Amino acid sequence: MSVSHIAIGTMLAPICKEHLPCDAQSLFKSGYPEDPTSHFMSDLFPLEGHRKFLNPTDWTPIGPFPRALDFFGDGSLYIVDSPGHLVGHVKILAHTSSDSGVIYLGWIYLGGDSAHH
Repeated sequence: MSVSHIAIGTMLAPICKEHLPCDAQSLFKSGYPEDPTSHFMSDLFPLEGHRKFLNPTDWTPIGPFPRALDFFGDGSLYIVDSPGHLVGHVKILAHTSSDSGVIYLGWIYLGGDSAHH
């Protein structure tokens, strides 16, 4: 089992309990110790109790990204499907606004741990 997945996954668990991509469900069905080959603890992301699974049928293209979900429904924040490191991996595409009193930047793309070599 990867130590980085235990440490980082434990820190992100409170954030991810609300929303989990449907593609990622298979990763957490049978975790360690039930499955000794799993990279995740079995109680890291309990599947029951999630308020919303990000359904692949709700995703639409935006710009160069073939699958994105308009999170608030107002075009301000998109969850972008970006599998590569793992299925269900997502990034955030945020639209900035000049109304906030800061310099207008357009879009900010937030992501991490996207690829390993």
